[in-house]
Amino acid sequence: MDSDPGRFAGALTKLAKAGDMPRVVVVACEEKLDREEVGDKTLQIARAHGYTERSVFHVERKDFDWSVVLNDAGSMSLFSEKRVLDVRVEKANINKQASDFFRAYAAEPNEDNLLLVRTNYLAKRDKTAKWYQALAPIGLCVHSYMVKDEDMPRWLAGRAKRDGVELSRDATAYLAERLEGNLLAAAQELSRLQLLGKTVIELVDVQESVSSANHYRMWDLLDVAFAGQADKVRRMCRTMEAEGENPLAVLGPLTMRLRQGGGGGRGGFSRGPAAPAKPMHAYIAECSLIDQQAKGALQGDAWQSLERLLLALGGKQTTPSLTASREALAVERALE
Repeated sequence: MDSDPGRFAGALTKLAKAGDMPRVVVVACEEKLDREEVGDKTLQIARAHGYTERSVFHVERKDFDWSVVLNDAGSMSLFSEKRVLDVRVEKANINKQASDFFRAYAAEPNEDNLLLVRTNYLAKRDKTAKWYQALAPIGLCVHSYMVKDEDMPRWLAGRAKRDGVELSRDATAYLAERLEGNLLAAAQELSRLQLLGKTVIELVDVQESVSSANHYRMWDLLDVAFAGQADKVRRMCRTMEAEGENPLAVLGPLTMRLRQGGGGGRGGFSRGPAAPAKPMHAYIAECSLIDQQAKGALQGDAWQSLERLLLALGGKQTTPSLTASREALAVERALE
């Protein structure tokens, strides 16, 4: 049975009450928020119907040992008659070994187990895969895709209504622009706005809340920079500057990422679609010059220099760097 995040809870509750709890719930949602909320709601409903134990499996590599999950699925529980096997796997890591596990599980599902699979959105082609074809007949499958920028205002209005508040048109537009499609941040912001106790949330309420929370955190800016998202880099830099943020707050984490020199996520960096042209030490030297600008020891606009550097790190061609300008000036003076 197929469903979507808005309707699945009712469908799953109805099946559970009828004694027809599915053996599998596949949460195939592109948005992390949907995967978390649908997965957590599944666990809540399952607990209410006797599934009081849970095993969690994070499949972060293609060489993951799926026999561990299979053995756990077949083992007897010492504490509970029913359990949830919570498997979190990116679509890219669903290889032959994963497919073999899912098909083996579907062939002999344990009636005391609920297999919860959280993964990315599955396109039409993905649904023809043997593993999905094996799980779908015995499960409830929840699908949703990424919320597009143009759909963000409608999503925000619907989410706010669900939470019992109403956003004014201006407030909705402001949030949609500031949140850059980040649904996790949007959900957190709406939760904060709900605490205001107002029926209608106006623009001034949102501005005050966003200002205090400052979703344009330094790590978010670095994430979009290394992903090569030039338009977002420009908007976020200019918003942070307009809000009075100090560029030094970004330079510290940026320098740390550059020195770590690898790995994705918030502990390192992942290069954008077009890799940076220079070695990392050249960018670290550039950070030092921007630091001097921010402290008034070097002429120029530190935010403009920082924006240029972040664009370059994402593989975008920009105007000459501070380092290049300094070198050119030194050569010019030497020739005088």
